[in-house]
Amino acid sequence: EFEFSNEELYYIIINFVLAGRDTTANSLTWTLWELSKKENRQCITEIRAETAKNRTELGLSDGEISHELVSRGAYLKATIQEGLRLHPPVPLDLKEALEDDVLPDGTEVRKGERVMFVTWAMARLKEQWGEDCALFKPERFISDGCFTPPKGTSLPVFLAGPRLCLGKDMAMLSSSIMLLSLLDRFDCTGGEGVDYTYEVGLTLWALNGMPLKFEEK
Repeated sequence: EFEFSNEELYYIIINFVLAGRDTTANSLTWTLWELSKKENRQCITEIRAETAKNRTELGLSDGEISHELVSRGAYLKATIQEGLRLHPPVPLDLKEALEDDVLPDGTEVRKGERVMFVTWAMARLKEQWGEDCALFKPERFISDGCFTPPKGTSLPVFLAGPRLCLGKDMAMLSSSIMLLSLLDRFDCTGGEGVDYTYEVGLTLWALNGMPLKFEEK
């Protein structure tokens, strides 16, 4: 039976923590910025209504959060996914071929060549997301009342296939808990009319921070 050594487990955990720190902080920053806009306030109303209904069904008190509550939060998860679509924490990525290869469309890639994909741009393709691709619209990830995540190949925020991010589920869970905890207690405003500039690096920060206002409900 296969087992990880303590040293291997140590580096796996460090990988999870470091890889998920900046990316999760980025995604929450941009999602809250989108939710703070006047035109997107209805999304907060939807999350709160969904959460209140699920809490009643699960017998939870106001402000109480459980794994099942988050798992049931279809609109909550769709909101986070839409934030990831418009503002992917890692805006571009590249891979280097270790051997000669052929992509699914027939493109030949020689050993040592690199293939780059820009997730930020892919999220703004009208042929993929429609004419409203620039709008913040969580409903695009809701089908028959259920959360329907996009295919990794159409929106590789967490990559896809054998290279799928190991921390995907943890990232969605932690982001859901954090966002729900904030919306339980605060109203978020200040996003409309605010010009922002990306600080592009390994991750997608807001240059000079993101000015938002939180007020207790």
